[in-house]
Amino acid sequence: MWRAVKIILMVLLLVTGQPAGLFAASPTWEYRINSTDTPTMLDASNTTAEIDTSNNEIRLPKYLPSAVSFWPDGGPDFAALAPNKVIHYSYDQASGRYVENGFLSVNLPENPLAVVAVEPYPEMVVITKNNSYHFSFDGSGMVNNPALAASGLANVFAAGARETDKAGLRGNAVEAYSFNGLSTQPDSSMEPAGPFSQPVDLAMYPDRRGIAVGERDKIRAFLYTGTSMLEVAYLSLNSGISNLKDVSLGESFRIAAIVENQQKEWGFDIASGSMKEIPMLGITSGLSKPKCVALRPGTFDRVVLDGSEYRYYRWNGSSLVYDSSLSVTVSGYNLGFYSASETAISKPQDPGWNAEKVRVRAYHTLPDGTSATWSVTADGINWVTRWRVRGTGAGTVAEISDDNGANWTVIGDASLCTPDTSNDTRTELYADTNPGRNIQWKVLLETNDINVTPVISPVVSGGIAVKWEAGNPPDQPVVTVPIVGGGSCFTTSTPTIEWNYNDPDGDPQGAYQIHVKRKSDGTLIYDSGKVLSSNNSHQIPTSNTGDTPGVLWSSGTHKFTVEIKVWDSTGLESEWCPPAEFCVVAFDRPRIAEIVSPPAGQEAPDPADPSTHIVIEKGTAAENLPKVKAGARVKLLVDSIGPVTLPLTKAEFPYLTKKATVKSPVLNYYPDGNEVNRWEIDFWTDANLEICPTGTIVEMQLAGDAGADGIATLNAPTYAAGVIQTQGSIYEDWFTVVQGRDS
Repeated sequence: MWRAVKIILMVLLLVTGQPAGLFAASPTWEYRINSTDTPTMLDASNTTAEIDTSNNEIRLPKYLPSAVSFWPDGGPDFAALAPNKVIHYSYDQASGRYVENGFLSVNLPENPLAVVAVEPYPEMVVITKNNSYHFSFDGSGMVNNPALAASGLANVFAAGARETDKAGLRGNAVEAYSFNGLSTQPDSSMEPAGPFSQPVDLAMYPDRRGIAVGERDKIRAFLYTGTSMLEVAYLSLNSGISNLKDVSLGESFRIAAIVENQQKEWGFDIASGSMKEIPMLGITSGLSKPKCVALRPGTFDRVVLDGSEYRYYRWNGSSLVYDSSLSVTVSGYNLGFYSASETAISKPQDPGWNAEKVRVRAYHTLPDGTSATWSVTADGINWVTRWRVRGTGAGTVAEISDDNGANWTVIGDASLCTPDTSNDTRTELYADTNPGRNIQWKVLLETNDINVTPVISPVVSGGIAVKWEAGNPPDQPVVTVPIVGGGSCFTTSTPTIEWNYNDPDGDPQGAYQIHVKRKSDGTLIYDSGKVLSSNNSHQIPTSNTGDTPGVLWSSGTHKFTVEIKVWDSTGLESEWCPPAEFCVVAFDRPRIAEIVSPPAGQEAPDPADPSTHIVIEKGTAAENLPKVKAGARVKLLVDSIGPVTLPLTKAEFPYLTKKATVKSPVLNYYPDGNEVNRWEIDFWTDANLEICPTGTIVEMQLAGDAGADGIATLNAPTYAAGVIQTQGSIYEDWFTVVQGRDS
């Protein structure tokens, strides 16, 4: 008879052509956004978000395409944005430098977003978050002219103007205004129809009615027909541009622009009938963070805003030369608006084998109206959008998508998506990807308020900002168990399940789960739940209370199936293994249901109230056994699992050199041969203390024949020290009455 009490679950390693020993643990990469790791971690050529390694931040870049403007008359003066003001710079012949013209400068209640110098000098259009102004000179200073102001242009992120025409960019659309003789009103005929894809700037031609709209990779030109704006392909630039930041227009269809960190210029080539780049009017070096360029009419001179410096470039007859004496720097400069959306992409990382699951996590700061949407790839081609975090007025929200970003399900707040170790075993953020060895992440940063940006950064200086992992789940367990029948059933009601664990990536086990079901109909009778443990064994429990049967006995059968799945330390789970069959033939939960005349200090179980029955648990020591007077009757109940037949082949209770008397017959609660049964056994020892002194341990030996399925046995010891311990004698309850008569 096979008496093993363990189910061995063998997990087969099914890695194509690779034994487990060749793999290390699932690879993990960490990005701290510093100058050391950025060159190896970030794909700068495909990243448009701003990477600030000094402050360890990824954020939306700030644009300021309308920060400086010359007046159309061609004079040297220009208007430039500064904190809470627009400065009118005039050329001072005595010093040979630009100086602030206090009479013509404008103080503002908030930071300006755009300025355009218009005729007649020194008038200018100024845009802030909450207002749109048209300033005119009244003889003593600059004052707002409400009739010429287009109030609807407040908070646009780029502006253009010519004479009394005005236009601005809001979102992906152009808004235009014109003066009707009394006031400035919306003019849809001046609005290019679009649609526009991520526009960053617009400008108006100084010598005709027309507009150019700059998108990220092109500049589209429109001329006014008298009734509408018509796009003109031969004046547009549809190639050779990437990461456009600003557009400026000059006479005769000249176009200047900030592209990447260079300034370029194009002119109309009559011979080809198209726009051609003019290299000698370009600035290819010396700029670090250029934001915009302003052309000085009638010349090839220009001013480029680079960082906080308005850099003057003078035409020397053959090229543009930086003139430091004509350049000015504005202190406290942090102006601009945030781009609506930008992307950061990591460089491919090779885990050493084909991975099919990828997870990325990051720390975020998310003002209201901002978001960060994360995608991953394993093959470097097919991207899977898996999760995003959003800032709202009530806090942050974290969402996952099972359909590549089409629909979203809330899972909590942004704290669930951080690289914090408390999230290591969370699996919601893992994406199923096409297998590959080019592990990358991509984040789309977005804002619907140009004044705020989402930020990715570590919570502590120098810490991890972004963490990503690649891996494969543990292999599906394959279970081998003894064949049911032929005496191969287990002879314990608490079998220990064991398994071997293997993971294709070499990750250690992090958790497991076991299901036991009835073989006959698949009904689940035991679920261990997810157990966070690296142990490779689990014992199916039974009950230790008198009124609650064990899980196997309660099923009403002795034939079962077992299934198991495991998780690795990164939280990836295997599939459930195929069900494996096993059977049990065993006694379960021996308990004392009645003690006649218990000794002092021993509670008396009530035969009619199972909750008072005393369960003899496995491993019960002698001192913890129920106390019974020698000679007192004891009622023992014990359950059996398996088709044990009448009569029991053994029901004995030895003590010292004696055996307790057992009431005959032993009672069974269910029909003979039932798959589960309950047995009632009454027994008592000799009442004589010389034969059964106080402290005697009464042992137990039970056996029952289940036919081909085996024999159930329960012996205490070894199951426990015994079933009862004697204390005193039932004789103590007797007394003698002496009767007689007087003679």
